[in-house]
Amino acid sequence: SLDETLGGDTLLATVPAPSTLGVDETYDASTTVTLPPPGDLDPGDYFILVQTDGQAVQAESDEDNNVAASPQVNLSLPPLPDLLVEDVLATEPGSSAPLISAVPGQTVEVSWNTRNATAAEATGGWRDTIYLSADGQVGDDMPVGTFDFAGPIGGNASVARTEQVTIPLGSFVGDLRFVVVTDSNDAVAEEVETNNAGVAIDTFNVIALLTLQLPAGEVVEGQSLRATIARNGSLASPLEVTLASGDETEIEPFDPVVIPEGRSSTTFSVNARNDGDVDGDQPVDLTASAAGFSDAVARVTVLDADTPQ
Repeated sequence: SLDETLGGDTLLATVPAPSTLGVDETYDASTTVTLPPPGDLDPGDYFILVQTDGQAVQAESDEDNNVAASPQVNLSLPPLPDLLVEDVLATEPGSSAPLISAVPGQTVEVSWNTRNATAAEATGGWRDTIYLSADGQVGDDMPVGTFDFAGPIGGNASVARTEQVTIPLGSFVGDLRFVVVTDSNDAVAEEVETNNAGVAIDTFNVIALLTLQLPAGEVVEGQSLRATIARNGSLASPLEVTLASGDETEIEPFDPVVIPEGRSSTTFSVNARNDGDVDGDQPVDLTASAAGFSDAVARVTVLDADTPQ
């Protein structure tokens, strides 16, 4: 407790009391308690309060004298680690050259160094989270991967990390950077808790792109698939998408579809015609286009359901 009055304090332990206590009798008790970890308790001056009959089980003539305070105790923090992220770099898998451009759905590698800037060892394991940033600043970023790290990192030591992430289908557009935040789950008590993020120096470009996804690469004549059309970039306005079948004798023509405001994708039906012809399996390219976006193309094979007579 910060003062000698019970209320708003941190509970350290509950200890059983004797079942009976005679007139003018006393009992002695002691217990060992563990103080809250660094980060949950600030350094400073505190009192240890002991309250008897804390659950108000025993009726008493005076209910207001059940709390006593220890002399003031000064608490200080032990030496703590301080985790920093440095040298964030994005590359294509297997390459050491900085990433120049990427498209939604592409897998890239992100590497960085996690450095412990104090002499105290960082232990216990924690999580690192990788974000996609449109402005190179920490905050309002898009998470693309979280990875466990078992630790430890010794005092004044560093560890090199590399992980693979996928550019989201609904990613930002333009010149982007990766941001890496170490101890993103606040598992490690640190000397400084506000310097866990590192931002890549190099940018890479992501264009405005439609992505067309099919749940399967084949569909039988007379049957349908439920496909997904996705966009990246701003979601502030709805987007009308024009869909085209490369062979309308095999895949029915489409009406335009609209990706609603606030959403990065929507679904639509791909309907295979039952043409009655024994013409074998037919590959058909589907194309999606919208103003300001690069087209998306996906291929589906229509499986012939007709048999020779």
